[in-house]
Amino acid sequence: MINQDRVENLLALEVYTHSTIKIGKLSCPISMRVTDLLNILFFSDTAGDENYLELLEPDTITSQNAPRVFFRKSAIELVATSDVNAGRGTGAESNHKDYYPFVRKIPTRVTIALPSYTVTGGICCADDQSLLAAINGYRDFLPLTTALITSVSGYREERPFVAVNRHQIISLREDPNSR
Repeated sequence: MINQDRVENLLALEVYTHSTIKIGKLSCPISMRVTDLLNILFFSDTAGDENYLELLEPDTITSQNAPRVFFRKSAIELVATSDVNAGRGTGAESNHKDYYPFVRKIPTRVTIALPSYTVTGGICCADDQSLLAAINGYRDFLPLTTALITSVSGYREERPFVAVNRHQIISLREDPNSR
């Protein structure tokens, strides 16, 4: 259920499935990272048996009596946004260290093959962490920055932030010159 009290933090998201790309809005507290919120909504113990992600229609200004859009969670390949602040969380507020400890990370360029899309972007690894350890360390969504999304049908879009559903990954290739 969408939090009715967090209207000021509605974030426009693009949901990519095998057959379509749809836009909706999700209430996201300013101090929370989008991937953390998706992981909580998708696969945590609090998600229960809910099989659908609930978003507000894209033209919604407030969440009161807004039409809802429902996406079957297992069908989502990736979620993207054109909001450059979508990866917010650390650094979004002056007291950000209360939410997330600072860990120095190194961006690694990767190409991820999904059933319907290919995503090329940067995934961050801690200094002494391998790429395999980094991707295995995420719960269910991998955050990528400065991502290019393509499909065999000719779709091609750049997004500053993408969260890839790990359960949809066919392969992940590291750019050998990125570290």
